[in-house]
Amino acid sequence: FSVLAEKLRLHIDESIPLTTDEKEVSIYDETPVDLETFLYNKRYLNLSSKLSDPQLQLVQAGTDILTLPSKYTEIVAMVGQFGGKDFSSSIITARNLYQLLCLKKPQQYYNLAWNSSIDVLNVAVNADQAREIFFSYLTQLIDKAVIFKELGPCRRTLRSIIFTEKNIRAFSGNSEDESWQGHNAIVIVLDEIDAFKSRDELKYDKKRLSGAEGIYTAARLLVQSRFPNIGKIILLSWPRYAGSFIMQRHETGKVEGKTYVVCKSDGSPYATWEFNPIRKKEDFIDEYLKDSESAKARLECSPPLSENPFFPIKEVVLKAFDAQLEPNNKIVWLQTRPIIEDPLIEQPQKYVRYIHVDLAIRHNRAALAIAH
Repeated sequence: FSVLAEKLRLHIDESIPLTTDEKEVSIYDETPVDLETFLYNKRYLNLSSKLSDPQLQLVQAGTDILTLPSKYTEIVAMVGQFGGKDFSSSIITARNLYQLLCLKKPQQYYNLAWNSSIDVLNVAVNADQAREIFFSYLTQLIDKAVIFKELGPCRRTLRSIIFTEKNIRAFSGNSEDESWQGHNAIVIVLDEIDAFKSRDELKYDKKRLSGAEGIYTAARLLVQSRFPNIGKIILLSWPRYAGSFIMQRHETGKVEGKTYVVCKSDGSPYATWEFNPIRKKEDFIDEYLKDSESAKARLECSPPLSENPFFPIKEVVLKAFDAQLEPNNKIVWLQTRPIIEDPLIEQPQKYVRYIHVDLAIRHNRAALAIAH
């Protein structure tokens, strides 16, 4: 044992990477507690209500940063609005900060330079959301938890928490400010990714990333360049329209080995009240009475074909092209319908007809005009 102790002293003094056996003896100042204890014990977060099973699955997948390599490098959570995604995100951040602070030499554990920071980021659609929702939750959790006072001093700004002794930092960024790309991020949460402008909407704005797709790509490259096979990017959102970015990642992520998709056993997303244990469907009766299509999109992750469609009932549009409805309103997809032959159309034309399609790239999804 004395020989091993001497080797450990040399490793710590000279910042030499440790072998696997040596790490088991030396890596922690304090051994991290299990997730259940961290969530509900008085010394830790001391939450008053239990998380739902899908919330726990999200937190577990998003905080697996001490296993090298990690099982997942991307987590996709397409969940209904008011489902508690921001609260889950703040718990993920708090848990990751705690685990990093438990390490005796976190920089050495990840083979970084001794003076490197290790950052956990939350990137929201704008500065107000970043500061007033996520960061508010996070600071409340950290202020309340005794453990963070015991693990060392920290200082704060309007959008950061920095544990100075070990250079572990949490930042709240937004899609309108690209400064977050300069951080040494081990975890990046892209909060409400479907609210970020699309690549087409930003096509002519050379000063900014190319929308949700560009921010996602930049975040992946940032995390994997600093923490390959360990770091994570976490996508949280409800879908704004059918085929949106979060819906694409929800579907394609299911067949990717290193991506964890938060979903039910049949692969479908969780509605608000299925994910958030303090909500019930009855809480949103008024929303369904006012606008059932919008409510289904926001709360059940079942969006219309486009945002604010001119024809709000999508079945009418589908039936006009290549679908029909069965008595139970189930959509059945057909082959493309043949061109309708109508003698009224074929008669010598009294008027010139015009059809124009405008696939706009800034504000509208598309426009169709038919006139004579």
